[in-house]
Amino acid sequence: MKRSIWLGVAIVLTIGIAKDGFAQLQRTIRTPDKVQEDPIALGEPLSHWLKVVRDRNTQELDMAYEAIIELGPAASAAVPDLNQIVAEPFAPIRIGRDDKREVLSKLKSIFMKGGAIDALGAIGPQAAPSASSVIEWSLTLRVLPPEDGTFSVLFIDLVAMDVLERMRGAGTIAQFGINAAPAVQRLMESPNAERRKFAVAILNESSLPIISDLMKSASCRDRMLGFDALVDMWPVVASSHLDALSEILACSEDEIKGFSSKRIPLPALD
Repeated sequence: MKRSIWLGVAIVLTIGIAKDGFAQLQRTIRTPDKVQEDPIALGEPLSHWLKVVRDRNTQELDMAYEAIIELGPAASAAVPDLNQIVAEPFAPIRIGRDDKREVLSKLKSIFMKGGAIDALGAIGPQAAPSASSVIEWSLTLRVLPPEDGTFSVLFIDLVAMDVLERMRGAGTIAQFGINAAPAVQRLMESPNAERRKFAVAILNESSLPIISDLMKSASCRDRMLGFDALVDMWPVVASSHLDALSEILACSEDEIKGFSSKRIPLPALD
């Protein structure tokens, strides 16, 4: 079963990058300098834009991201530096506690990470080593609600921004192709509903064959994983179907005992 899940994830991720395949092909097939070790974009070599990224030169950082996006796969040398930006620690915005300066500083960090993720997505499969960092950042809580529960327009706006960042991360992981499959599989198999939901967001409707395969398994564990993933899609699943499946897929007492005694914690994402 594990092999079939992995293959299913690999296939759908391959399909996922097809949407941007033509655009990436156009970026790759240009002039001979694109295949050089230090290709040119926006009038400067990649080495120049990498220095901008490493120095966190805020005046040119957006342009550096644009240059990397234009180069696409030819900018694969930028992956370690972009990954470092995405993986940097982040403290959530605390509504009502952080002053304007702190909020602005944290927003700048969010935007910087978002730009790095867009650039990694443009690089494509060669950026797959950054999949874990993109996943963890996508699932990071970026804003905390007001402690006193008061109405806050800022909190509402930041929640919308937080959702956008998760969507950005899901789209980027899909562009990494089959090399990101192990990380997505760990999400799909996680007992944590938040992580499973993110896997479904990455795979979109392509997750359904995997979920169906799991629910048809003779394994109690696999059936429960498949059903939990389907529950995560509840807005587009008939509630009557969920009710019926909860009974049909129920594990026997013997299966539950075996499941509980043999269950091994899933490995954490690197």
